[in-house]
Amino acid sequence: MGLFDIFNKKKTVSINEMMTKAIQWKNDYITNYSIKTTVNSEKAVFMFCAWAAWDYCLNSDKLPSGDPGTEFLASVQVYTGLDKTMFPDSFIELYKTRFHIFKSDIRGLASSHYPQTKQYIPFALYCVFCKNPLELDPTIGVDQNDMAIFDEVVEFTSKFVTFWNKILRDMNSNF
Repeated sequence: MGLFDIFNKKKTVSINEMMTKAIQWKNDYITNYSIKTTVNSEKAVFMFCAWAAWDYCLNSDKLPSGDPGTEFLASVQVYTGLDKTMFPDSFIELYKTRFHIFKSDIRGLASSHYPQTKQYIPFALYCVFCKNPLELDPTIGVDQNDMAIFDEVVEFTSKFVTFWNKILRDMNSNF
């Protein structure tokens, strides 16, 4: 053990550790940050939390060796209970659309310097969490111009940003 080894963080994070964190984060979101909760929205929140752990580990080179992607997707499908209601190909298609929404809206929030500027509203992410959690296009049938919806999106965004910052701090200290 070298002198500076105490500063090295864990080299890999197992899929099981990612799922455990995703469950903790989902429960925290539902308890402290959610503006609407249904069984399906809990599944969508879990998918987001699992994606956050995966994306962090991918970008930090902390994924296990081999083919962790297949194990990760299978685990997310099982943990959400969607293994009982969706075929794997349908789930993969749903997850791919969520992956793009999650990444796009997180990048949008980060580049807008929210909450200082409040220039970006993650409408698609709001629709995933609050309106159409398991639809391929979660924005379908949701009128962006409806002021009641807009007020709800603003409330969601404010709570979500606080939640996202908490997840980032947790990933930095635990992964």
